Amino acid sequence: MTIRWYPPLDSLFGAVTDLPLERTASVSGLLLEFYEREPRFIRYARHVEGEAAPTGLLVWRRGKALKFVDILEPEDEVEVLVLVTGG
Repeated sequence: MTIRWYPPLDSLFGAVTDLPLERTASVSGLLLEFYEREPRFIRYARHVEGEAAPTGLLVWRRGKALKFVDILEPEDEVEVLVLVTGG
């Protein structure tokens, strides 16, 4: 699996992470792995009870926003972006 990180997340993980997956994984499982690697990541990707997707973060695959329960395949390419709020 290839993960493309957009600023400011690229400062934590680099612009691209190649993650060898032997089998499928959920989006939540993937995020948990990166929380463990880099505790500062939690600041961008918070879980709010009852929400289906991370608050403050967009995980994107082939033109579609993903939810925690979505399954990722070993050959997937995903993009991870911080959501910007305000007006």
